[in-house]
Amino acid sequence: MTAQPAAGTGALLDRPRERDPLLAVTGLTTSFPDGDGGRVQALDDVSFTVQAGRTVGIVGESGSGKSVLLRSILGLIDPPGVVERGDVVFEGVSLTQSSEAALRRIRGRDISTVFQNPAGALNPVVKVGDQFVEAVRLHERVSRPAAYERALALVTDVGFDDAAALMATRPYELSSGVVQRILIAMALVHGPKLILADEPTTNLDVTVEAQILDAIARIQVEYSTTVIIVSHDMGVVSQVSDEIVVMYAGRIVEHGETADVLTRPAHPYTRALIESVPTGRITAGTRLPTIPGTPPDLSRLGPGCAFAERCAYATDRCVTQTPPLVPGTHTLRACHNPLEAVAP
Repeated sequence: MTAQPAAGTGALLDRPRERDPLLAVTGLTTSFPDGDGGRVQALDDVSFTVQAGRTVGIVGESGSGKSVLLRSILGLIDPPGVVERGDVVFEGVSLTQSSEAALRRIRGRDISTVFQNPAGALNPVVKVGDQFVEAVRLHERVSRPAAYERALALVTDVGFDDAAALMATRPYELSSGVVQRILIAMALVHGPKLILADEPTTNLDVTVEAQILDAIARIQVEYSTTVIIVSHDMGVVSQVSDEIVVMYAGRIVEHGETADVLTRPAHPYTRALIESVPTGRITAGTRLPTIPGTPPDLSRLGPGCAFAERCAYATDRCVTQTPPLVPGTHTLRACHNPLEAVAP
């Protein structure tokens, strides 16, 4: 975390700083043209750190900046989009200052990505095994048999009993859930230190979603891999994350240990996301909880808190002053009227 918290403010805030973070994002700001000659900031001064071996969940509604954040970290913002300022440091090396050639060596080898569209990630008519072998040999000089054996082991590790039969199958013959688990296995081929998973369970049913989350949790433990998982669903990130970053309108509004965020949220938006997750048995006619209003138009943001129009606790100050991300009782939060200070 970039803010320096006071003592006694919760597990994340009290965590020792004896190690340098694996990933440090500082002041990251990314913008795109708005169509009227101006620019829209899809990311606005985003800062956080990730320690090695941790799983960090990034959650927020569509348009909150989650996927833009991952692409900015990887240096994959295509013009006319641009990272205006800020820095991304991975293992002590600035990715924002690195050449494209250097970034290509890092992507896939040290940092792997699992994107949200599994159907478009593999050639549908080339056997899974052939594509897996190609992925292994992209960064390493190994024989095809050796690459195949490694791929076979990885496919087994993500939960497939008959890996050999699967390797002989073409992707068009497989379900989206199976392809997504294959992509998770492929992300492991070079023993990456960091995996970025962008909405890996989107459009999958709950049974397949559980299989994907189980695969992510298994590889994180077995391979000691650091994971950043992005989702619009608080229920998804809460199942696998050690800590949760909540984003709204391109900014971080809360960050803390998962247990603290779920049980003692300080930001009204965080609590609204938690309350939007269905619990128990849902019967016909049941009205599901929703967050009132709609996400803001980033091209028309005012000077204050972007959530103010949807917040029951907003005051005049919320409309005129952007709240900084500062330590609270249990989490870091960007709120003038945090729930911890609101009388029940």
